[in-house]
Amino acid sequence: MKNILLIDTSALLHKAKHTLGGKLSHKEADTGILFGFLSQVGKLCNKYQTNRIVFALDSRTSKRKKLYPEYKSTRKAEKTPAEKAFDDYCHERFDEVVDVIKNRLHFKNVWKSEGYEADDIIATFLLDNPELGKSSVIVSSDNDYYQLLHKCRGMHNSKDTLYTKRHFIQEWGIHPRDWRTVKRISGCSGDSVSSVPGVGYKTAVNYLKGTATDSKVKLIESEEMIPVMRMASKLTRLPFDKNIALPDFEENYLCFDDLLEICSIYGFNSIVADRDRFNMWEKIFNGDFISKKIQRDAQGKGKRIKF
Repeated sequence: MKNILLIDTSALLHKAKHTLGGKLSHKEADTGILFGFLSQVGKLCNKYQTNRIVFALDSRTSKRKKLYPEYKSTRKAEKTPAEKAFDDYCHERFDEVVDVIKNRLHFKNVWKSEGYEADDIIATFLLDNPELGKSSVIVSSDNDYYQLLHKCRGMHNSKDTLYTKRHFIQEWGIHPRDWRTVKRISGCSGDSVSSVPGVGYKTAVNYLKGTATDSKVKLIESEEMIPVMRMASKLTRLPFDKNIALPDFEENYLCFDDLLEICSIYGFNSIVADRDRFNMWEKIFNGDFISKKIQRDAQGKGKRIKF
């Protein structure tokens, strides 16, 4: 079965923001984030020889923050006014990227659910579609996704490599399903989720393996840590709850002319002028990842080819 890319869209957008945000323009409009995002999507499709994608989006509201007001609070607190202003500006560009992907390039499976994050959507998809999960690749470096590695093919990480269940077990010596317990004990500093003080991932793993020091075992198993770990568990488990209702996964109907029009509007000349990039995108949009029989059957049925 052909691979499915489960893209944590916010993570990919932020990567484009930090690499090209504010650095490219066309007709006085900032185009860097859109160009960076499209470039990454193209490389991913080419690497995994697929054009089957889920674009998972973060909601502007957060059920986790409603439950725990400190959730992700340090991220904004540590930023300067200029950095916050740049963030606000980039979020407007993010909305533009999503509009291009969904309404102008006509990708299906662009999903968002009120109150939930992209990782909740991806986790729900894998739980609801175990057969599709076998060929699914999560596109993110967030270690929250480790708890899902036994339900998918693997994670495409920041090293541009596929990190699988086997790699995880070799690195940590536990099963991916146990990562939820690790998060319960250690919390998540990146999301401002506290748990047992002085206990990080390695110590939590050692506790599960029975190799933690007596003092750490006593602390982790102390009565006062029970409510702290219970809250950490609620905040770090995926999905947050089982109330997300996702649409059915759809195959894409794409047209290369739509991409060429976007390139013309935004001045993305390198996609058209560079032969390798042009061939890569033509392959993605014109269905070269599918069988010749399906392509022949699609002939004469309109310009959009299903694959």
